[in-house]
This record gives sequence, C-alpha cells and structure tokens, in this order.
Amino acid sequence: MPSNPQLARRIQYGAMILVALLTMGFYLLLNRHQQEVLLEHVGSEFSERTELSASRIEQATRTLAQDVVFLSRTPPVSGIRRATNHNGVDPENGNRIEVWHQRMQGIFSAFLEAHPDYFRVRYLGVADQGRDLVRVERKAGRTLSARADALRPMADQDYFRAATGAPEQAVHLSQIRLDHEPAQPSDPPRRTLHAATPVYGPDGKAFGLIVLTMDVASLLSAAVERPPYNARAYLTDEQGRYLNHPDPAKTFTSRSGQDHRLDADLPTLADDYRASNTQLRHLRSIQVEGRKAWAMSRKAYFDPAQSERFLLLTYIVPDRELRASQHSGQRETLMISLLSGLTWAGFILLLLRQTFRPLQQLTQATRRIADGNLREPLPDLGAGDIGHLAQTLEQLRRNVAAREADLMHLNAALDQRVQERTAELRLAANVIERTSEGVMVTDAHGVILAVNPAFTRITSFTAAEAIGQTPRLLKSDHQDQDFYRGMWQILQRSGQWEGEIWNRRRDGEAYLERLSINRIPGEGAQPLRYVGVFNDITELRRKDAHIQHLAFHDALTGLPNRTLLKERLGHAILIAERESRRLAVMLMDLDRFKHVNDTLGHHIGDQLLQEVARRMLAQLRATDTVARMGGDEFVILLEQQNEPEHCAVVAQALIDAVSEEMEIGGHRIQVGASIGITFYPDDGDDPLRCADAAMYAAKRSGRGAYCFFQAEKANPAAQ
Repeated sequence: MPSNPQLARRIQYGAMILVALLTMGFYLLLNRHQQEVLLEHVGSEFSERTELSASRIEQATRTLAQDVVFLSRTPPVSGIRRATNHNGVDPENGNRIEVWHQRMQGIFSAFLEAHPDYFRVRYLGVADQGRDLVRVERKAGRTLSARADALRPMADQDYFRAATGAPEQAVHLSQIRLDHEPAQPSDPPRRTLHAATPVYGPDGKAFGLIVLTMDVASLLSAAVERPPYNARAYLTDEQGRYLNHPDPAKTFTSRSGQDHRLDADLPTLADDYRASNTQLRHLRSIQVEGRKAWAMSRKAYFDPAQSERFLLLTYIVPDRELRASQHSGQRETLMISLLSGLTWAGFILLLLRQTFRPLQQLTQATRRIADGNLREPLPDLGAGDIGHLAQTLEQLRRNVAAREADLMHLNAALDQRVQERTAELRLAANVIERTSEGVMVTDAHGVILAVNPAFTRITSFTAAEAIGQTPRLLKSDHQDQDFYRGMWQILQRSGQWEGEIWNRRRDGEAYLERLSINRIPGEGAQPLRYVGVFNDITELRRKDAHIQHLAFHDALTGLPNRTLLKERLGHAILIAERESRRLAVMLMDLDRFKHVNDTLGHHIGDQLLQEVARRMLAQLRATDTVARMGGDEFVILLEQQNEPEHCAVVAQALIDAVSEEMEIGGHRIQVGASIGITFYPDDGDDPLRCADAAMYAAKRSGRGAYCFFQAEKANPAAQ
C-alpha cells in the first residue's frame, strides 16, 4: 500500500461510494421499470374493464330503444288510434276500443314477463294532457294492468315533451331518475330509464307515445362490480350525480345523496364531463384528499343521437395500493442490486491493492529526494506507467543539482532586472507628476484610478475628489450623445482617440481641451487601463466664431447662457434707467424635472429641456430674451410690454405650455413650472435675486404658479 495510508483510504472510500451510487442507481432503474410495467398493466386492465362495462350499458340502451319501437308497431297501437278517432269503433274490423285495450294489455304483460329488467309500459295519448290510454306494470312480482281510474296525465314529464315533437320511430331516452311509484310503500325509489317513441296518425299529427320503463339498478351495479386492484368504482350521469358510489349514502337513490357529485368531490376530473372530451381512455395521476392516486374514465353513450348524453364510469386506485402490490418485487430487486454491488466492490478493492503496491515503493523514494537525498537512485519498477514515472523521476533527480546552480544565477539576474525596472517606474512616475499636461488613468469600466497635479490645476478637482468617480465628472453640455458614442467606437476599434472636447471645471466653467486617450491592454486582450492626456486650449481658440457662440449660448438648448444674460440684462437696465421705464424679469424653474432624470435618465432629461426651450420661445416675442441659467432654471426679460397684467398673462401662458404632456423617447412625460416675477427698478437693484425669491414663493404655494416679488415685505407672495 502507499506510504500515505490516508490517500489509499480516500481512494478506496471513493471507489466504494461510486459502487454504492451505481448500485443505488441500478436499483432505482429496476424499480422504476417495475413501476412502469405495473402502471401499464393497471391501465390495460382498467381499459378492458371500463370498455366492457360501457359496452354493456350502450348495448342495454340500444336494446331498450329497439324494444320501444317494436312495441309501437304492434297492431293494438294503430287499432286504438283508429277507434279513438271513430267514436270508439275501429272502422277496419269493427273492434271496439275496449277490445284493443285488452289486446294491448296482453301484449304489454307478455313483453314484461319476457324482459325482467322492464317493469312498466305505457301507451299515452297526446290529447287530455298525455293521459294513460293503457298502462301495464310489474308490482311485487306480478304483472298488472292499471284500472281506468288509476290512469293519470303525464304531460308534465320531460320525456313526454321531448318525444311528442320527435320524428316517427325516433326514440327519446330520459335522464336516469328515481321512480316514486314503488311496488311496496316501504320499498326505496328505483333508478329508472324511460324510452319514449311517438305514434302518428294518417294526418301526420302525433296521436300518442309508447313509453317503456327500465329498472337500471342491476345494469349499473354490474358496471362497477369487483373493480381490479381494489380500485374504487364510480358511475355518474353527465351532470356528475353518483349513480353508483362505494358509499351507498352518496348515490342519488337516497335523499342525502342528492347533493353529491363527482366533479365537486374531485375537481380534477371535472374536465371529463365536457361533451367534446372523448379521449379519456388512459391512466392518469390525480390528487384525492391530498394523496396521489391513479384514475381512468370511460364514457358510455346511452343515447347515440346525442353526444352530450352519457354515463361516466371512473376507476380510482390510491397509489399506496399499487405500491403495496409491488413490495415483493421491490425486495427481489433490492437483493439483486446488493449482490451485484458487493461483487463489484470486491473486484475493485483487489484491483486497487495490486495498483498501490508499486506506488508505495515510488512514494518512499520520492520522499528521500524531497528530504534532499539526491544520491540514492530510484528502484526499477518495470516498463509500465509507474515504471516510466520512476524513470522520469530518476532523470529529475539527476538534473536537480545542476538546476540549483542555474537558479542561483537566474535569481541574481532577476534581482538586477527588478532594480532597473523599479528605477524606470520611478522615472515614469516623476515625469507624470511634473508634466504640464493633465493625466487621468481609469480602469476598464471608466472609474478614475489616478490623476496628476496638472489635472487638478486645469480642472480644480483634487485627486481625492476625482478618484473613484468617472470622467462624466468633467462632462459639459457642449457635445451630445452621438459625439461621445462615436468617440468610444473609435477608441474600442483602434485603441486610441485624439481630438478636442469641451469639459467643465469644478466651478462649472466650460473649457476647451485637446485630449488624447490610449488603451493599455491587459490579460486576454481585454482593456485593463485607459490613459487620458489633455491640455487646456481655451485661450487659443477664444477668437474662433464657434467658440464665441458657445461661450454665450447654452449648448443643449441654444438659448443665451448666464454670461450673455448678464450682458443683455445690464444693457436693458441702462436703457430702462435712461428712458425711465420699467424692466420685467421672470425666473422659471421646472417642477418634477429631477424625478425625470432619476427615473428615465439624463438623455431623456436633456431632450425634455430642449422641448421646454422650444415651447417657451413659441410663447414669447422676438424682442424678448429667454436664457438658461443652468440645470432647469430659465430667465425671461420683457423690455417693452412689462405691465403686471401683461406679465401675468405671459407667465400663465408659459406655465400652460410647459405643463402640456410631452412624448420623449417613447415616454409620455408631464412636468410643471413655477415662475417668479420682479420689476426693475421697482423691486430693487438686483432683479435676478428678487425673481429667484419670488420663484421659491411660487413653489411654496403649491407649484405650477407664478408670484410677484413684494418689495415692502422683502419676500415673494403668491398671486
């Protein structure tokens, strides 16, 4: 065995666990196969039994229909019809109607004697509310004809109404119902099935009905007798009522069973009652009282003319019953699996023992090498895999000493290279620290890792403020999303990008820089670092017309910015003072704009600001000035029509225009606006401050409003 007994034991334990798992899998596979065979046999047995029972029911109902048609063709039927229509005398043979009644009673009595399952035959006249013309029935083992005073009208019966309008020789089968005319008063009501066929006269009008009544108790009981595998057998009509139930109290022969239905007790079988559901002849799994069971159903169509008229025969066997019948087979399967597993375990243990013996010798020799004993050679273990391994280790032993000397030389060379590389890195760090160009290093996700002092000098952001942020910290509104998207596409494709870009300093001032970005690849050709080097070239481009425009206009909305606003405001104040007239100043702030940015993103917020600017310009004259102060604040200068009434109209128009719903980027957005209004020189010499105070008063009043600055109170009041 190997000198490390724990390794040997682990290998042996692993092999035994593998054998145990394989044995268990073999057992489960055999057991599953036995279950499948059992379920297939159960399904076949259930299918045969339900098919046989359904065939018996269908044959019995077909025979019932044929028998009632046979009775309707007997001579007394037409004789009674002729005699009734001719004052009680048959014009064909002179027989009185009483003679035909006697003959019909004799035929009906003989028929009932020959067919024990039938117990009543009626010949009903359509006239006089369907009263019996002739009625013969079996009571207490005797066949009796009803007296004239016992004949009663049957027009209230559903089979009378259904069969009266049926074609000649057509048969209507009633619902299985309880017969409340028992032979003895103490007898329970019988379950009966009525078959009715119409009798027509020469004029084509219905004269009467032949009604044959069958006691279906024995037929229904035979359908559920001795179900296989101790299954429970249920027979229901198409309404789900129990015709037969293992618990007699639930059948509808008793009053307590009137409310019991299979589809209510077992909702999973409710779909079986759909008339269109004809594919029921397969075994399926259901839940009965929270436990697994197996069920099969079969429809018996006792009225071939109506597919929705059927009886449903259902077998249900609990899963535990089937498993109990499988226990003996499971024991045999378990014994076979255990014997197989033990055989394989013995064989594998023997094989491992033979394999570990040469490994023991090899392990002892390699331990000596590990202890530094390189003089003793390894044993010769033959030409097998272990022998080749021993030869390789022997060659390794011979080379270790020579390699130790080589390693000492390499270590000295590596130390020298490390010192040189360290000096180079220090020099590079010195260059970055002292260069006049700003340097920014980010990771692959754009998070700033390092900046140099020139970065702080240009942007005013310290290293502590910048590290951990993204370059978006410097983003201005001068370039749109397409610009940045194109820049990153070039950077991803070529690994570098160089160009001019507008950024902003810490105080919000925009500046133009010449930027160069390079990607430093990492492992697996994935970008590990991005290095950006930039210079502030704003002063070099001050005279450029484009820069001049950007310096005085908001890049996002195209409106005058704060700088141009101050210039125009100062000019307007000079004119107002010179001409001794008032100057109206409005400051508008958007309501719910921050919510739009936070939920839909800054790109949607930018588009919203552009739409707001367009709507504001549409409400103002060309001589008015509207400027964006920054964020969602706008300033409006009204130099000519500056009366309070006019300013109120303009302010309300702006609020209404901005508050109208917008559709931006597939989103329906609605914001509001609050406006503060002040007049120069009436409200003081700082109109922007006064307008700002009035605007905040509007927000406090509930937003979506405008307020005039009240100079006497030094704070705004809502209008």
